[in-house]
Parts: sequence; C-alpha cells; structure tokens
Amino acid sequence: MTVRLPPQPGTYALVLRLPRDARIQVGRLGSLSLPAAWYLYVGSAFGPGGLAARLGRHISGGGRPHWHVDRLRLLAVPVEAWFSMDSGRREDDWARVCGRLPGGMSVPGFGATDSEAPSHLWYFHALPSFRGFVQRLHRACPGHAPLRRLLLEGGDSLGR
Repeated sequence: MTVRLPPQPGTYALVLRLPRDARIQVGRLGSLSLPAAWYLYVGSAFGPGGLAARLGRHISGGGRPHWHVDRLRLLAVPVEAWFSMDSGRREDDWARVCGRLPGGMSVPGFGATDSEAPSHLWYFHALPSFRGFVQRLHRACPGHAPLRRLLLEGGDSLGR
C-alpha cells in the first residue's frame, strides 16, 4: 500500500482493527491477551524522515519488529492514521486525551517505555471518533496545530 505522508516531524495516532482475539509477545510486558477490537496507538515521529518514515513503517508493517506496536501490527490491520505536524512533543498530551475517550480500555505499559503516560494503546468496541478526539485535544491543548486524518485501504473492508 502506497501512502503519502509528510516528512515533517509530528505526533500520530494509528487506528488498527484486530479481527480476532490474539495473544502477542511484547518485550518486557510479556505475553498479552488482546480482544478483537479497534485499537488506537499513539506515537511520535521526530527522527529522520518524520511522519513519513515512522508512520509509514507502521502502516506497511515492514521491517523487523522494533517498537511495541510492531508486534500488534503483525496481526492487526491499520485503517486510519491521525496526525499533526505540531513542532512540540505532544505524545503524552495525545495519550491523556485517548485515556478519556468514551469506551476505551488501556493496555498498561504498551508503547510507554519512554513516556510519563501509563499507556499509548487503547482498545474500543466501536471505532473511536476522529472528530471527538480532535475536539478533546484542542480543549486540552489550546493552540495545538491542526490534525489530519488519513483513511487507509485496509479500512474499506471492515464495515465502516
């Protein structure tokens, strides 16, 4: 799948669909049982290649697993990417907002090894609302850069 993403740095949320219950091995977190659900993973891309490199890797599922989300990505299908080219490091802000989204359950410690947030992964029985996330984020972080939403090919077959 070819996706055009900006090379600028920024913060992102990857929406994934896990079609069936699964057990995955995730570094020091060990073996995790994950229910079939919608997943929202928050990350940042401030290294070389910015959002295009980091989010592009997560979307394609290529490469040797490195980050926690790479393990989930082996079984889950990416359906949307939400991102911002805000120059500030906003990953923890996004994580706090995700933790307040209706119906979400966190996966403690997932993706949060270098963060003050308790998790960077939540699951939902219904697809989280992009609009609701944006509204909550802008209330929590006045002056935050605009967010963009990218619908991915994998989401077309999931009954949205």
